[in-house]
Amino acid sequence: MQKSIPLWRKLLLICVGLFFAFCLVTLVDRFLNWYLNTSGYFLLLKPGLHVLSDTKEFTVTTDISSQGLRNQMVQIPKPNNVYRILAVGDSFTFGWGVKLQQTWIKQLEQKLHIPGKKIEIVNAAAPGMELADELLACKAYAGRMQADAVLIGVNSTEDFAQRYLQSINEGNETIWQKLWPTLFQINKPIIAMDWLKSQQNSVVTSSYWSNFSPAFAEQNPTIKQKLSANMLQLFLYGEISPFPAITAYFYPDYYTYVLQPQISQKAQSEFAQKIAEIKQDCIKNRPAAAMFIPSEGFISQEGAEAMQLSGFTWDKKLLNFNFDNIFKPMFTRAGIEYMSPLQDFRKNGCPDCFYPIDEHPTATGDAQLANYAYPFVEDLISKKN
Repeated sequence: MQKSIPLWRKLLLICVGLFFAFCLVTLVDRFLNWYLNTSGYFLLLKPGLHVLSDTKEFTVTTDISSQGLRNQMVQIPKPNNVYRILAVGDSFTFGWGVKLQQTWIKQLEQKLHIPGKKIEIVNAAAPGMELADELLACKAYAGRMQADAVLIGVNSTEDFAQRYLQSINEGNETIWQKLWPTLFQINKPIIAMDWLKSQQNSVVTSSYWSNFSPAFAEQNPTIKQKLSANMLQLFLYGEISPFPAITAYFYPDYYTYVLQPQISQKAQSEFAQKIAEIKQDCIKNRPAAAMFIPSEGFISQEGAEAMQLSGFTWDKKLLNFNFDNIFKPMFTRAGIEYMSPLQDFRKNGCPDCFYPIDEHPTATGDAQLANYAYPFVEDLISKKN
């Protein structure tokens, strides 16, 4: 008669099997993380997308390359005479409202000089990005494009607020999503997939928004009460980006989170943790710098009024608040150079540096950002050459 296997041994075998299965799946996830990021599987934006942004304040065309970037095609492998910098960030670094060559990173590219080298700054930024997305973008392009250095565009307290709100959503993630992030990301090859969700390859923003915005207002009718008559008309007719007004509708205190101690402390913790992840998982030993890009409402009273037009709460303390005391230590601890032109912008108010309604930097504003960044970045890259 065959001797039966004791129950404890069966349980032990099951536990050992589960342990090895867990290790195997973890190894597969880590391998896919390396392979998919180095093979070009993950892209920042939809390749071949052509966008005509015809707003009340500007008309600009944006073309996305086959590499998924608002950038000229990047030569791979990198030529020996090229020093390549990868820039990640949101719409303020992407260059919403200006031509590609007018963005602060491309104006900076023209100023930088290393003897015997051609400087390239690759635009790996996209509208709506926050630090978690920027980490994904950095991992998808830094290695594959053989970046020598990394720039991070920090959109004033918007990145700060987004990190706080995103951390709340991340709290709803399952343990499996946290353990095996690549397996859950694999069905989302486009990192900034939420920007302009259109099936077409050619998009005119006024046409897109003139359908999107009224539909949103119909579902959320109280937004009409929060906007002035003029702003509401621009919103409904697709003449302005609807996203500032929509963000203000759901999160009116978005820009004042930094003044609320409990929220600010939580946001700082989450922000610092994500910066540390970007350093460890992407930047590694590369030289890196972060540019604090101030919002118009932190510079002048006119800028504050523009924020309020979209429905945001504003506090006069923001005009004198020292944001650098919060952001600089976080980047310094991570070994990332910190740059902030906030005080320079405040000195002259920079009246032509921002679009009054849209609030993004104009070509003049981007030029001031590039001029400020130039000596810092020149020094940073010169140390390695």
